[in-house]
Amino acid sequence: MSQAEWFREGVDGATLKRAGFRVSGGGAHQSKTMMLRELTTLLAAQVPDLVTLRALVLDENILGKSTAAARAGSLRHLRNLYGLGAHAAVTDALAYLWVLDAESRPLLALSCALARDPLLRDSATAVWGAAVGTSLGVHEITETLGQQHPARFSPAMLKSLAQNCASSWTQSGLLSGRVKKVRAHPRATPVAAAYAALLASLAGFGGPALIASPWMDALDVSPHERLSLLRRAESLGLLRVRAAGDVIEVVLDPLLARIEPGAAPAHV
Repeated sequence: MSQAEWFREGVDGATLKRAGFRVSGGGAHQSKTMMLRELTTLLAAQVPDLVTLRALVLDENILGKSTAAARAGSLRHLRNLYGLGAHAAVTDALAYLWVLDAESRPLLALSCALARDPLLRDSATAVWGAAVGTSLGVHEITETLGQQHPARFSPAMLKSLAQNCASSWTQSGLLSGRVKKVRAHPRATPVAAAYAALLASLAGFGGPALIASPWMDALDVSPHERLSLLRRAESLGLLRVRAAGDVIEVVLDPLLARIEPGAAPAHV
């Protein structure tokens, strides 16, 4: 899957950047995984600003890292991957939805990581192309990344990148196993579906194309189930769904209103 498939033609890079996306370049997975445990700790603290965030991580060591360098590295990585401290729509929606449903958090984190790491997006083809229950090793992810980036990375760097991506796919529930990875089926929820729909909308998708977009693919369910999840999200007041025959419209205004400055919870 090419990077272009994640974004609709006509949506300019400046608009995507303001929303919190990273469209091109390197990615956080060159050095770390999506660090779900650490992200959970920070979002639970409901940090109001970047100054407090720095103090909690660097001075109070809220993440329990053994050295000052590890604290600084974790802060840098988490800010890079999730936009912590920058009030863009991608990050503010993550913080708002995070507190609504703990079961949704692995897929919420994955979706945000996909929005902000082009290299993790590049690894998606290997995972989504494997049937549930089949073995999927780091080799397959390495091969996929190598095909998309010939001569860009050394073999050692490519393997490390693939291992980090595999770990994140495991943390999100689409893979299982510590050493031998097996394609798994995550628990998709209405809250995770609402976030995926928001990302798709911000990336320029609408109507049936939104339902079929790569952002909704992260839920790992059929188009019919995606629509069903969105209808359940509607009952939670997160969005509105209008469907008549083949015409489908997902209206994100209720969720967008909740993440406007001053409207969302005070999270980083």
